[in-house]
Amino acid sequence: MLSQTSKLFEISTYVGLGIFLLIGPAHGLAVKSFAPILALSGLACLVAALLGRNRIILSLPQNLSFISVFIAYLFVSVFWSDNDSAFERFFIFLSVIIFGMAVVHNGKNLPPQQFRIWHRLLLASITIGCLLAMILGPYNIYWPQAQSDLGPDFEILRQVNRSLVVLPIMLMVLAVAVRKPYRYLVLLALLASLIISYFSNSQSALLALLVALAGLAMGFFAASISRFIIWACLAFALLASPLLHIASFENKWVAKYGPEVIVEKGSAEIREWIFYVYAKETLKQPVFGHGFRSSRNFHPANMQAYFTEGMESSERTKNFLRGHTQTIAQHPHNIFLQTLYELGYLGALLLLAAAWQFLKRIEDTFLDDQKPWIWGAIGAGLGGIMFSHSVWQSWSMAMWSSCIAILIILRNHTQDEASLSGTKEFHE
Repeated sequence: MLSQTSKLFEISTYVGLGIFLLIGPAHGLAVKSFAPILALSGLACLVAALLGRNRIILSLPQNLSFISVFIAYLFVSVFWSDNDSAFERFFIFLSVIIFGMAVVHNGKNLPPQQFRIWHRLLLASITIGCLLAMILGPYNIYWPQAQSDLGPDFEILRQVNRSLVVLPIMLMVLAVAVRKPYRYLVLLALLASLIISYFSNSQSALLALLVALAGLAMGFFAASISRFIIWACLAFALLASPLLHIASFENKWVAKYGPEVIVEKGSAEIREWIFYVYAKETLKQPVFGHGFRSSRNFHPANMQAYFTEGMESSERTKNFLRGHTQTIAQHPHNIFLQTLYELGYLGALLLLAAAWQFLKRIEDTFLDDQKPWIWGAIGAGLGGIMFSHSVWQSWSMAMWSSCIAILIILRNHTQDEASLSGTKEFHE
């Protein structure tokens, strides 16, 4: 019986960690597959963890208590949400966390020789994914007729915009893992990605890269206060977002101060109206918010009044609203307003407390030469979803969980090698 359990443990471990190696190609080819890959990998690793000797894998890590409080608040907010799938989406969110922890647990507990092999394969997988994203990213330049040529199959290629959003995160992760002399290659890849994102017309990817580079630069030139700067910017953007976006719409900041190319070709004025509506409705229930995932397919009671304001604001918004009468938007396209609308200022304060503990844990855990790249990865992650994707999309949650899992695994490997060969020698 014991041998059968051991055999099942080994099979589950290798299957789970083997499936996780698909995360790189998935990044380059079809980002939406992050969710099923993490689910299959996490389930296999969870089975292995429960069969192994160290079965307590879900205990709360030290110094992260506010994260557990925030997650508990998320669950409670499900009960006053009017979204029919709120509980289901929270279950997916919790599963994503558990699956990520299971992958980390099994990866860290591999025998040293097997771990070194798996670590190299994981680095190779991430590298392949980054290269694929960079090759496919500017397809609109060398294959402008791709949509008509591919027909229904074009959906796979269309995901490349999301691949470019994830690209700077993965590049920063690679920089954490490789030795110091090779990090210039990552810098070259980041610069190439900046050009690719610009010509691919992916505004979210471009923003992710710019914020990533800002985080990286800050980590090098303001190392001692980087954590405080990141947290302070996050706190201001979150707590002040309703007032800022109401003022933006009422005073036409986009039309007055926005770059001409964004005003003419982008959807900035449309987004300005969407943000205005969510901001106004946020202030109607400012303490506890409207509940988990309630911002999805939002339809306010006084929707017609908002539509009237939008029709009078700009020609682009007017054209948008003519064919858009059922909901304000699928989601706020704004991580700060989404947080406040769904969770209120109480939830926002809990999130900020959790973010402070998370950033403090990073500062205490990673080596000094790794931290700038970690700040860059966080900047890339926030920049990519700041004004684009919903936080609760399955692929987005799976991406965050996978990237954090990879960072933890790679951190342990690099620090173990540093302790064996001497920290100074390894990192210099």
